[in-house]
Amino acid sequence: MTYDNAVFNARSDGMFVKNMALAIFGDKELKESSVTGAPSNRTKSDPKPSLNPTKALAVRDIFRYFLESYRRYDKDKIEELVGDYQTFIRQKISDMNRVTKRVVKTTNKKGPKNKSAPPDNCDKNRSNSNSSSSSSNSSSSSSSSDNSDDNSDD
Repeated sequence: MTYDNAVFNARSDGMFVKNMALAIFGDKELKESSVTGAPSNRTKSDPKPSLNPTKALAVRDIFRYFLESYRRYDKDKIEELVGDYQTFIRQKISDMNRVTKRVVKTTNKKGPKNKSAPPDNCDKNRSNSNSSSSSSNSSSSSSSSDNSDDNSDD
């Protein structure tokens, strides 16, 4: 993705930073890295390697240029938004890893081997319900025939 494509496809400032980060770092590097390289407080596992700081600063400076030239914000607003570039990159990494986890979860689900065969207890319930319904049908048919006999005498 080029700068022009990132500008054209960006619906928001965050989307622009995410597109530029993807263009500069690439899929693989973003998935396997973190923004700062610090260990996770949640899992306490080994930290992922940090992104190349030179490339991260390039994303920040490109974002600053985008805000100045295309969005035409004042300097205070630009400084406020430029500080969020790491947050946007962090969100992009999280989004990319979340998609990977969903794919892994759906491929690991194991269902019944033969989906067309019902469980054993379903057949028993069917046979019981069929016998009771057939007996009720026969009694109702006999009562209807009795009614027809009564009507024929009139």
